[in-house]
Amino acid sequence: MRTFLFLLFFTSSLILNAKLNFGITKGMQYTYTLSKDSIKTDTNNIKILPNPKKAAILSACLPGLGQVYNYTFGVHRLWKLPIIYAGFGGLAYGFIWNQSYVLDYRDALRLRYDDDPLTVDQFPRYSDNDLVTLKNYYQRYRDLCVIGAAALYTLQILDATVDAHLASFDVSDNLTVKIVPGFYTCERSSITTVGLRFSFR
Repeated sequence: MRTFLFLLFFTSSLILNAKLNFGITKGMQYTYTLSKDSIKTDTNNIKILPNPKKAAILSACLPGLGQVYNYTFGVHRLWKLPIIYAGFGGLAYGFIWNQSYVLDYRDALRLRYDDDPLTVDQFPRYSDNDLVTLKNYYQRYRDLCVIGAAALYTLQILDATVDAHLASFDVSDNLTVKIVPGFYTCERSSITTVGLRFSFR
């Protein structure tokens, strides 16, 4: 009885394996044709891939230029450009806005400590400690805008480099699933068991 069940299980798994291989592979085969959305190729249909080093250098020279360079090779990531420049624009605005308050409160402190009773600052309602606290507050957020701009600059360089590297990563629609019987031996009891093994390609 065990031998019969094993043979039945073994035969059915082979049939299932053949059907899956035939059905999935046949149903998803395609012929590669060049189009404007494909990776850039030369006259011999050999893929020409972007150079990650060049993409990094271009992005370092001008933010977003590496993404434009990758786009010429079929890496369609130009939607990142508005995000990059909107980020730089927002951080630049934040820097200028906070810096204006830092200068105002610093000038007010300078006028109070110049030992000239005729010079009066524009913040008479604030004490000296209040002016120092306010100046430090806006100075902190000004510095955070600088750090954020540096982080965004580095990030867009890394993004262009990674996109150039992944241009050679081909995700094919031709998938193959294999289900084959397997024999496994338990190390402790030395008992051989039968199971299934799945493999995807």
